[in-house]
Amino acid sequence: MTVPILITARMKSTRLPQKALLNFLGKPLVEFQIERLRSSGVQEIVICTSWKSQDDPLEVLAKEVGVECFRGDPDNVLSRYYDCAIELGLKGFLITYADEPFLDLQLIKDTSMIISKSVGPFWVDNSKSIDGTFCYGLTIEALKTMLNENENNDTEVWGPFAERLRIPKAFVPQRMNVKKEDIRLTIDYPEDFEVFKILAKEFFGYKFDTDLFKIVNFYLKTGLHEINLFRSEEYKKRLLMQSNKPWITK
Repeated sequence: MTVPILITARMKSTRLPQKALLNFLGKPLVEFQIERLRSSGVQEIVICTSWKSQDDPLEVLAKEVGVECFRGDPDNVLSRYYDCAIELGLKGFLITYADEPFLDLQLIKDTSMIISKSVGPFWVDNSKSIDGTFCYGLTIEALKTMLNENENNDTEVWGPFAERLRIPKAFVPQRMNVKKEDIRLTIDYPEDFEVFKILAKEFFGYKFDTDLFKIVNFYLKTGLHEINLFRSEEYKKRLLMQSNKPWITK
Protein backbone atom coordinates (compact mmCIF):
# COMPACT_ATOMS: atom_id res chain seq x y z
CA MET A 1 0.00 0.00 0.00
CA THR A 2 1.28 3.49 -0.82
CA VAL A 3 0.20 6.84 0.54
CA PRO A 4 0.51 10.20 -1.28
CA ILE A 5 3.99 11.63 -1.73
CA LEU A 6 4.76 15.33 -1.51
CA ILE A 7 7.87 16.27 -3.47
CA THR A 8 9.32 19.40 -1.88
CA ALA A 9 10.58 21.59 -4.71
CA ARG A 10 11.75 25.18 -5.23
CA MET A 11 13.74 27.01 -7.90
CA LYS A 12 15.80 29.06 -5.47
CA SER A 13 18.90 26.83 -5.16
CA THR A 14 22.22 28.69 -5.39
CA ARG A 15 24.84 25.91 -5.29
CA LEU A 16 23.24 24.25 -8.33
CA PRO A 17 20.84 26.83 -9.82
CA GLN A 18 17.38 25.61 -10.87
CA LYS A 19 18.50 22.05 -10.18
CA ALA A 20 14.99 20.59 -10.08
CA LEU A 21 14.65 21.25 -13.82
CA LEU A 22 18.21 20.48 -14.96
CA ASN A 23 17.82 18.39 -18.10
CA PHE A 24 19.49 15.06 -18.88
CA LEU A 25 18.41 12.41 -21.38
CA GLY A 26 15.48 14.64 -22.30
CA LYS A 27 14.04 14.81 -18.78
CA PRO A 28 14.29 17.38 -15.98
CA LEU A 29 15.84 16.07 -12.75
CA VAL A 30 12.61 15.92 -10.75
CA GLU A 31 10.91 13.84 -13.46
CA PHE A 32 13.42 11.04 -12.84
CA GLN A 33 12.12 10.83 -9.27
CA ILE A 34 8.50 10.93 -10.46
CA GLU A 35 9.14 8.07 -12.89
CA ARG A 36 10.93 6.07 -10.21
CA LEU A 37 8.04 6.52 -7.78
CA ARG A 38 5.51 5.53 -10.43
CA SER A 39 7.51 2.41 -11.22
CA SER A 40 6.95 1.26 -7.63
CA GLY A 41 3.18 1.76 -7.79
CA VAL A 42 2.85 5.19 -6.19
CA GLN A 43 -0.34 6.69 -7.59
CA GLU A 44 -0.65 10.10 -5.95
CA ILE A 45 2.34 12.42 -6.36
CA VAL A 46 2.24 16.13 -5.56
CA ILE A 47 4.92 18.70 -6.39
CA CYS A 48 4.76 20.91 -3.32
CA THR A 49 6.22 24.32 -4.14
CA SER A 50 5.68 28.00 -3.34
CA TRP A 51 3.39 30.66 -4.73
CA LYS A 52 6.40 32.75 -5.86
CA SER A 53 6.60 33.41 -9.59
CA GLN A 54 10.10 31.90 -9.79
CA ASP A 55 8.45 28.53 -9.13
CA ASP A 56 5.94 28.81 -12.00
CA PRO A 57 7.98 26.37 -14.15
CA LEU A 58 7.40 23.63 -11.57
CA GLU A 59 3.63 23.97 -11.96
CA VAL A 60 4.04 23.82 -15.74
CA LEU A 61 6.09 20.64 -15.40
CA ALA A 62 3.53 19.06 -13.06
CA LYS A 63 0.83 19.52 -15.71
CA GLU A 64 3.09 18.11 -18.42
CA VAL A 65 3.89 14.90 -16.52
CA GLY A 66 0.42 14.47 -15.00
CA VAL A 67 0.96 15.05 -11.29
CA GLU A 68 -0.67 17.44 -8.84
CA CYS A 69 0.96 20.74 -7.92
CA PHE A 70 0.31 22.60 -4.70
CA ARG A 71 1.63 26.11 -4.13
CA GLY A 72 1.96 27.57 -0.68
CA ASP A 73 4.18 29.43 1.78
CA PRO A 74 7.72 29.87 0.36
CA ASP A 75 9.51 29.77 3.74
CA ASN A 76 7.29 27.94 6.20
CA VAL A 77 7.56 24.47 4.72
CA LEU A 78 5.49 22.88 7.48
CA SER A 79 2.67 25.32 6.76
CA ARG A 80 2.93 24.48 3.07
CA TYR A 81 2.65 20.76 3.82
CA TYR A 82 -0.30 21.33 6.15
CA ASP A 83 -2.21 23.53 3.70
CA CYS A 84 -1.56 20.98 0.97
CA ALA A 85 -2.84 18.14 3.17
CA ILE A 86 -5.99 20.08 4.04
CA GLU A 87 -6.72 20.99 0.42
CA LEU A 88 -6.22 17.42 -0.81
CA GLY A 89 -7.80 15.73 2.22
CA LEU A 90 -4.67 13.84 3.27
CA LYS A 91 -4.43 12.20 6.70
CA GLY A 92 -0.88 10.97 6.19
CA PHE A 93 1.76 11.28 3.50
CA LEU A 94 5.44 10.89 2.65
CA ILE A 95 7.88 13.73 2.04
CA THR A 96 10.72 13.67 -0.46
CA TYR A 97 12.81 16.38 -2.11
CA ALA A 98 13.20 17.20 -5.80
CA ASP A 99 16.96 16.50 -5.76
CA GLU A 100 16.58 12.80 -4.86
CA PRO A 101 16.23 10.68 -8.03
CA PHE A 102 17.63 7.52 -6.38
CA LEU A 103 14.99 6.87 -3.72
CA ASP A 104 14.98 3.46 -2.05
CA LEU A 105 11.71 2.02 -3.38
CA GLN A 106 11.49 -0.64 -0.67
CA LEU A 107 11.89 2.04 1.99
CA ILE A 108 9.10 4.03 0.30
CA LYS A 109 6.79 1.01 0.50
CA ASP A 110 7.69 0.24 4.12
CA THR A 111 7.23 3.85 5.21
CA SER A 112 3.89 4.01 3.38
CA MET A 113 2.70 0.97 5.28
CA ILE A 114 3.65 2.49 8.63
CA ILE A 115 1.98 5.83 7.92
CA SER A 116 -1.17 4.21 6.52
CA LYS A 117 -1.67 2.51 9.89
CA SER A 118 -0.71 5.49 12.08
CA VAL A 119 -3.17 7.57 14.07
CA GLY A 120 -2.61 10.76 16.04
CA PRO A 121 0.67 12.71 15.97
CA PHE A 122 3.27 10.38 14.44
CA TRP A 123 6.19 10.54 12.03
CA VAL A 124 8.72 8.25 10.37
CA ASP A 125 12.32 9.44 10.57
CA ASN A 126 14.53 7.70 8.01
CA SER A 127 17.35 10.25 8.17
CA LYS A 128 19.95 7.65 9.13
CA SER A 129 19.67 6.19 5.63
CA ILE A 130 21.93 7.27 2.75
CA ASP A 131 21.43 10.90 1.76
CA GLY A 132 19.34 11.15 -1.37
CA THR A 133 17.58 7.79 -0.93
CA PHE A 134 15.09 8.21 1.89
CA CYS A 135 11.73 9.79 2.66
CA TYR A 136 9.99 11.01 5.78
CA GLY A 137 6.46 10.06 6.79
CA LEU A 138 4.03 12.36 8.61
CA THR A 139 0.47 12.33 9.84
CA ILE A 140 -1.45 15.57 9.62
CA GLU A 141 -1.75 15.51 13.43
CA ALA A 142 2.05 15.57 13.73
CA LEU A 143 2.16 18.59 11.43
CA LYS A 144 -0.53 20.32 13.46
CA THR A 145 1.41 19.69 16.66
CA MET A 146 4.56 21.29 15.25
CA LEU A 147 2.71 24.28 13.81
CA ASN A 148 0.86 24.86 17.07
CA GLU A 149 4.13 24.90 19.01
CA ASN A 150 6.21 27.07 16.71
CA GLU A 151 6.20 30.72 15.67
CA ASN A 152 9.30 30.63 13.44
CA ASN A 153 8.46 31.17 9.77
CA ASP A 154 11.53 29.35 8.39
CA THR A 155 10.88 25.63 8.89
CA GLU A 156 12.94 24.06 6.10
CA VAL A 157 14.78 21.73 8.48
CA TRP A 158 12.08 20.56 10.88
CA GLY A 159 13.26 17.13 12.08
CA PRO A 160 15.11 18.37 15.20
CA PHE A 161 12.01 20.30 16.25
CA ALA A 162 9.85 17.18 15.97
CA GLU A 163 12.43 15.46 18.19
CA ARG A 164 12.28 18.25 20.77
CA LEU A 165 8.50 17.95 20.93
CA ARG A 166 8.85 14.19 21.48
CA ILE A 167 6.36 13.39 18.75
CA PRO A 168 6.14 9.58 18.57
CA LYS A 169 8.08 8.14 15.66
CA ALA A 170 9.39 5.04 13.95
CA PHE A 171 12.04 4.35 11.33
CA VAL A 172 12.68 1.82 8.60
CA PRO A 173 15.96 -0.06 9.20
CA GLN A 174 18.74 0.62 6.71
CA ARG A 175 18.98 -2.24 4.18
CA MET A 176 22.39 -1.28 2.82
CA ASN A 177 25.49 -2.71 4.44
CA VAL A 178 27.36 0.56 3.89
CA LYS A 179 28.09 3.56 6.04
CA LYS A 180 26.01 6.64 5.38
CA GLU A 181 29.14 8.77 5.19
CA ASP A 182 30.69 6.61 2.43
CA ILE A 183 28.15 7.43 -0.28
CA ARG A 184 26.34 10.52 -1.50
CA LEU A 185 23.31 10.32 -3.82
CA THR A 186 21.60 13.66 -3.26
CA ILE A 187 21.99 16.30 -5.99
CA ASP A 188 23.11 19.53 -4.37
CA TYR A 189 26.33 20.57 -6.15
CA PRO A 190 27.67 20.40 -9.74
CA GLU A 191 29.75 17.35 -8.80
CA ASP A 192 26.60 15.57 -7.62
CA PHE A 193 24.96 16.24 -10.97
CA GLU A 194 27.96 14.71 -12.75
CA VAL A 195 27.53 11.56 -10.64
CA PHE A 196 23.79 11.59 -11.37
CA LYS A 197 24.40 11.67 -15.13
CA ILE A 198 26.66 8.61 -14.94
CA LEU A 199 24.18 6.67 -12.81
CA ALA A 200 21.13 7.77 -14.79
CA LYS A 201 22.76 6.68 -18.05
CA GLU A 202 23.59 3.31 -16.50
CA PHE A 203 20.24 2.59 -14.79
CA PHE A 204 17.50 4.89 -16.10
CA GLY A 205 17.84 4.40 -19.85
CA TYR A 206 14.62 2.41 -20.24
CA LYS A 207 13.34 1.63 -16.73
CA PHE A 208 13.32 3.32 -13.35
CA ASP A 209 12.78 0.56 -10.79
CA THR A 210 16.38 -0.67 -10.40
CA ASP A 211 16.95 -1.75 -6.81
CA LEU A 212 19.04 0.66 -4.77
CA PHE A 213 21.51 -2.18 -4.00
CA LYS A 214 22.66 -2.18 -7.64
CA ILE A 215 22.97 1.60 -7.76
CA VAL A 216 24.98 1.73 -4.53
CA ASN A 217 27.27 -1.12 -5.58
CA PHE A 218 27.97 0.57 -8.93
CA TYR A 219 28.70 3.89 -7.17
CA LEU A 220 31.22 2.23 -4.86
CA LYS A 221 32.86 -0.14 -7.34
CA THR A 222 33.40 2.51 -10.02
CA GLY A 223 34.85 5.05 -7.59
CA LEU A 224 32.17 7.70 -8.11
CA HIS A 225 32.78 8.82 -4.52
CA GLU A 226 35.96 10.43 -5.81
CA ILE A 227 33.81 12.90 -7.76
CA ASN A 228 31.36 14.14 -5.13
CA LEU A 229 31.91 12.66 -1.66
CA PHE A 230 34.13 15.58 -0.60
CA ARG A 231 30.99 17.75 -0.68
CA SER A 232 29.44 15.82 2.21
CA GLU A 233 31.13 17.80 4.98
CA GLU A 234 29.99 21.12 3.50
CA TYR A 235 26.51 19.66 3.05
CA LYS A 236 26.34 18.50 6.67
CA LYS A 237 27.53 21.87 7.97
CA ARG A 238 24.80 23.62 6.01
CA LEU A 239 22.12 21.28 7.37
CA LEU A 240 23.46 21.76 10.89
CA MET A 241 23.28 25.53 10.53
CA GLN A 242 19.70 25.29 9.30
CA SER A 243 18.67 22.90 12.07
CA ASN A 244 20.23 25.18 14.70
CA LYS A 245 18.08 28.14 13.70
CA PRO A 246 15.98 29.15 16.73
CA TRP A 247 12.58 27.52 16.80
CA ILE A 248 10.30 29.87 18.70
CA THR A 249 7.86 27.85 20.75
CA LYS A 250 4.60 29.33 21.93
